[in-house]
Amino acid sequence: MEQPSAADAAWLNSVAPKAIKWFLAQETRLLKQGRPLAADEMELARRMGVQHPEKVRVLVLAQFPLPDDPELAAQVKPLGLNSDDAGGFGMGYAVLVKPQFEGRRWLLAHELVHVSQRERIGTDAFIRRYLLELKTVGYSRSPLEMEANRTMRDAGG
Repeated sequence: MEQPSAADAAWLNSVAPKAIKWFLAQETRLLKQGRPLAADEMELARRMGVQHPEKVRVLVLAQFPLPDDPELAAQVKPLGLNSDDAGGFGMGYAVLVKPQFEGRRWLLAHELVHVSQRERIGTDAFIRRYLLELKTVGYSRSPLEMEANRTMRDAGG
């Protein structure tokens, strides 16, 4: 991931600016709608490495948002974003959960690790890295996803 191919770097440089802008706008919108973490969830967030658990909001949504921009949507949808298999999705401090996964502590823990990753490396770097990992190695081999799964298991999420 440190040295993407020229083609992957060009793809990332064309997609990332729009993706970052969309991500931040969605986060702002969604944070107004979500519920804060309960006391036990705040403790879970801290165990997952979240520095500011008070900023996290959880939303239960049947469908996760996709970009309105058709070009951006066409670029990110094949990466698995908003797939039927996704039970949760992090939009910064907004943690989205599908109704059938509501109350699943392991899923919340996994998404909270992504919140922690974003805090640690910054929004732009996180989004760029996440997109590149999904494009080049896929979801199951993505180091960010592997870290989220490992941290969730190790911390008893």
